[in-house]
Amino acid sequence: MKPVEERIADFNEGRMDELLQLKYKNMRQDIFGFYRGTSHLYYEDLAAADNKTINESPATWVSGDLHLENYGSYKADNRLVYFDINDFDDAAIAPCLWEVSRLLVSILVAIKAKRLGDKASAEKLCTLFIETYSQTLIEGHARLIEEETAESIVYTLLHKLRKRKRKNFIDQRTKKIEGKRKILTDGVHAIALPENLKKDIATSINEWAKGKADNDFYKIIDIARRIAGTGSLGLERYVALIKGKGEPDNYLLDIKFAKPSSVILHTKIQQPAWTNEVQRIIEIQKRMQAFPPALLEGIKLSDKWFVLKELQPMEDRVDLITCGGRITHLDCFIKNVATLTAWAQLRSSGRQGSAIADTLIEFATKKDWHKGLEEYINSYFVTIEGYYKTFSAAYDKNYFKR
Repeated sequence: MKPVEERIADFNEGRMDELLQLKYKNMRQDIFGFYRGTSHLYYEDLAAADNKTINESPATWVSGDLHLENYGSYKADNRLVYFDINDFDDAAIAPCLWEVSRLLVSILVAIKAKRLGDKASAEKLCTLFIETYSQTLIEGHARLIEEETAESIVYTLLHKLRKRKRKNFIDQRTKKIEGKRKILTDGVHAIALPENLKKDIATSINEWAKGKADNDFYKIIDIARRIAGTGSLGLERYVALIKGKGEPDNYLLDIKFAKPSSVILHTKIQQPAWTNEVQRIIEIQKRMQAFPPALLEGIKLSDKWFVLKELQPMEDRVDLITCGGRITHLDCFIKNVATLTAWAQLRSSGRQGSAIADTLIEFATKKDWHKGLEEYINSYFVTIEGYYKTFSAAYDKNYFKR
């Protein structure tokens, strides 16, 4: 197998260099940022490890890149607020413990990177996740987290989102120039696009909207390149300001390139014959979430497919720093994400090859896989530490600046 720095460079080949350099910078900042940006390494290694405990677990639909900051609050298409898994770029059908093991390693990594506790406390949180996940599967019923049932930091997120007005968010991300509202291209959330590209994208969206009953809702006011996330930085992603219900009730759209799944590249489980990557992402997301986010659609721009949805602010994701020094808050959060993970697998069970709920329940009643899973994640944590050290040395020597 190639050295890790070559594997990373090869995977990111062809991305927009300015944002790719930002991705590498984010990965260099700490080991958690590195882990977030390298899901391809995780699944390549997992497939090569031939770990029977993990690889022979029941097949389920997975989001594909589960880590502690890929859960968050959002407004759904029914305009109510929920807390759930919120990234499905790598979604696929895979062994259920592929998803769980990636999340568990993220606990070990995040605790170290964010200085939230020692290794022993991180391992206890992993055990808590496994026990809660298993018990939730055994119950066999998928539910959802709403403000009325949420606790601790999850309640805070949901309460804050319910109170926030769209107009205030629009005011934060846009500015008025000569009476016309424009997206704020601050180099943090967005950067400007060339006028010809802006025009091409606007034309494509307007043509797409003609087939919708509320086509005037999607009338383009402005477009910029969006800066967000870690793993997807460097891929095409846009933010569009649209008419919505009219000033001041405009909307912002997130338009994200639908990339191939890193999970599918390495799992041996047969995948459905999706028409395109957008169909894969949106269909699996609708299966796994209780309610999909507002305005979730697929759209083709030129010859590429993108996922379109209402822009959800980054601050609606859990900031692990807020848990620092409050381990009870983190305990509660781990229980929440464990139940959400199990609910997503139960909710999407029995579809196109995924295990039925009874199979998942039977699997969860057995405890023989717990030890093997814990041994693997602790071993892989050491691997990630080595990868991060190697990557950091290469980054500091300007290996990734080409």
